[in-house]
Amino acid sequence: VTADVLRETVRQHRDRAMAFHEEQVRILLNELSLASRLIKVSPALAELAARSGDRAREHRDEPYRLALAGILSRLRATIAAQRAADCTAGDAPEPGALPYPDAAALRADLDILHHSLAENGSKALAQGRLRAMRRAVDCFGFHLASLDLRQNSDVHERVVADLLEQASPGLDYRARDEAARIALLRGELVNPRPLASPFLTYSEETRSELAILRTAAQAHASLGEAVIPNCIISKAEGVSDMLEVALLLKEVGLVSARGTSALHIIPLFETIADLQNCAGVMDQLLGLPEYRALVDSRGGVQEVMLGYSDSNKDGGFVSSGWELYKAEIGLIEVFAKHKVKLRLFHGRGGSVGRGGGPSYDAILAQPAGAVNG
Repeated sequence: VTADVLRETVRQHRDRAMAFHEEQVRILLNELSLASRLIKVSPALAELAARSGDRAREHRDEPYRLALAGILSRLRATIAAQRAADCTAGDAPEPGALPYPDAAALRADLDILHHSLAENGSKALAQGRLRAMRRAVDCFGFHLASLDLRQNSDVHERVVADLLEQASPGLDYRARDEAARIALLRGELVNPRPLASPFLTYSEETRSELAILRTAAQAHASLGEAVIPNCIISKAEGVSDMLEVALLLKEVGLVSARGTSALHIIPLFETIADLQNCAGVMDQLLGLPEYRALVDSRGGVQEVMLGYSDSNKDGGFVSSGWELYKAEIGLIEVFAKHKVKLRLFHGRGGSVGRGGGPSYDAILAQPAGAVNG
């Protein structure tokens, strides 16, 4: 995956969601033709209708159509602003129409229609297409579907080493042991100055990875955190693997030196050895105030992914199942100790060798405390 692929995927998802919302509002505008001489409306709906900018004589006594005309104008202005940000051709925003800052603002306007209908004898209309559209805005927002970032820990290590070496020649990050790496990364995480500089030359791999993360940051700025909520670390082995990702996210503004994160940073423990060590790794990680602040900024929730396929290839079916079971017990105890909510992602499915089989039996086989939802 490259930055261009990520950018185009986000754009296509966004455009599909926006086209759907625009179509539904146009249909609602034709359906909700209630006349003010026959029905009452809420003060909020009357205000929304007055702001619509629709001066058509035939809509003058149709407050819901007026309100929906205003919503449609704002949606079209939002689409035009999004396309302008993409530097692609598109219609100019309608005069006087302000783009929606986010999907929540669109949902708020739709809620005004819903409450006005429900409170004034037209609840049946509120339960039809309008209800479905409100639900669609909740589910799809302006981004349609959430994407995850995922990269191998070895790549993160090389990129961080390149950034540090260019900033401090001779530092030789990769030659340092785990304790020295952790100490260095902790210091960088609370330092507000960026490592990357436009005046330095980096490897092609470093430039590519930073471009992907900058594209993710741009997507967050335009569509909100739900567009890319997770950053997954394949082949996670130690604490430094997690801190390296946090540092790279800080480079693009998705993690701040104040201790906030716009994404969940998620380790994927895959081999038998990694499963055996994962509880200790998370215990040490959650004990670091710099990382714990990031977890707290995400609602005190830390997700951990467990690999079924690679652990099976590494140690065989029986060993894999046993080590996965023990890893979950260890993680449950560690997270209880640190008072952090544990969310387990089971990388299972397909063939038996990949952890496949009946989901019901798999859930029943989990150790006590592993299933809390």
